Amino acid sequence: MGKLGLVVLAAAGGLVAGLLLAPKSGKEMRQDLKDKAWEYKGKAQDGMEEVKKGTKVVAQNVRQTSKDVGQAVRQ
Repeated sequence: MGKLGLVVLAAAGGLVAGLLLAPKSGKEMRQDLKDKAWEYKGKAQDGMEEVKKGTKVVAQNVRQTSKDVGQAVRQ
């Protein structure tokens, strides 16, 4: 598991522990858990979109560098 996975796991564990220790009714707690789960799902999806964009940029840079090196070798 990478560092990001550990951070996400730790955050989720802290969130659940905090909600379980809060003095709320079961119904309120379940709603809070549901709301937070949707919030974190959205954040995770946003993060994945950023990773995809970054991956595309890196791939373009690698292709361009490869072309540049190939031209330099030919010369």
